[in-house]
Amino acid sequence: MIISHTAAPKSLNGYVGVLGVFDGVHVGHRAVMCDALRYACLYEKSSAAITFDPHPRTITANSSPTLLTNFEHKLSILKNIGFDAVWVLPFNETLSRLDGVSFVREYLVNQLSASDMFFGEGSILGCDKSDAVTACMQCGVSAHSIKPVLINGEKVSSTRIRTLITSGNLSEASACLGRSISVIGHVIQGKQLGRTIGFPTFNLFVESGVIPPLGVYVTESKFDGKSYDSVTNIGVSPTVNNSDNVTIETFILDFDENIYGKRIELCFYEKIRDERRFCNFELLKNQIEQDVSFARAKMRLFRENDLR
Repeated sequence: MIISHTAAPKSLNGYVGVLGVFDGVHVGHRAVMCDALRYACLYEKSSAAITFDPHPRTITANSSPTLLTNFEHKLSILKNIGFDAVWVLPFNETLSRLDGVSFVREYLVNQLSASDMFFGEGSILGCDKSDAVTACMQCGVSAHSIKPVLINGEKVSSTRIRTLITSGNLSEASACLGRSISVIGHVIQGKQLGRTIGFPTFNLFVESGVIPPLGVYVTESKFDGKSYDSVTNIGVSPTVNNSDNVTIETFILDFDENIYGKRIELCFYEKIRDERRFCNFELLKNQIEQDVSFARAKMRLFRENDLR
């Protein structure tokens, strides 16, 4: 797969393309992408995903939503979907001032030589919020509008998924994403208090991803090409701390190695319980043992039923 951050990738037979921020690369995005890839295969054309960096709202609204996937993760997913090329457009002030037709003419026609574009229904382009299909047709590019994916009667969108995660509805958020929800970060030094009661944990500094509500969760920790069952506490650890600072602490089952500094993808599967204060460390230890047993059983069930 070609990944270009500068000039448009070249194709002898023209590109069939999709265009968007694609935060999360959720099932709605994938429906559009799959139709584009099928079309490209049928007509023996190259396929391309065109996306932006940074998020357009960073420029147009001087802010950006908390992203479901960082840029590296998004590129990895796009690569696995099967595009021949990904073209990353630097979103800046100049690009933000283009109307829809001007954008199509300059980038999709003059630079990419796109023959066909696929969009989610109702997609808009440019500072004038032009209808994407109409703008393409005006510039001689065939355009295809794909109906939205509905889950529980509602359209799948990145905004909806963020809301589902922050409200604690992990199962519906995962259904909308088409995979488990996750955050990505690196391991930082903690107080190492868990080690004193037999449950060494790592603290995660989150770089990207929407964090679920406070509580204890069944999770999976992915690093160095391997996956490990784990239990994660999001909260203030009230039994051992007097601080209101929220941390993400994870105990990896059957694992005791130094992983400080490593980048981790932490996948969330199910909430076990709310965080609470215990009168002493012995009660805390007993509860963690129950949490670990619950997580071990759940992960076994997930694997047996291919639910991860």
